[in-house]
Amino acid sequence: MDMDPLIDISVSYDRTWQRRGCTSLYNVGVCIDLLTGLVVDFDITTKYCHACHIQKAESMNATDLAVWKEQHDCCTNHHKSSKSMEQDSAVILWNRSVAKYM
Repeated sequence: MDMDPLIDISVSYDRTWQRRGCTSLYNVGVCIDLLTGLVVDFDITTKYCHACHIQKAESMNATDLAVWKEQHDCCTNHHKSSKSMEQDSAVILWNRSVAKYM
């Protein structure tokens, strides 16, 4: 008898954007169980950090800004184009499920 804790489910992937088009700063990717409709996992990708935006607006000199960035826990986790957020979020969810359940 196989005692593998894996559960065989079928999932669907969907995402939502902050705004339409390929200029959004935020993306939410979601894996949904096809049978129950329950969310299995989600990932939020963002190209924007409000704290970084405020610091840049305060016109700090380059040295002070570099020191501040070393100490700052930035929430930006995507540095490519907005269009690539959907694919990257799906890859993150897939890799997370493989690492978590295999």
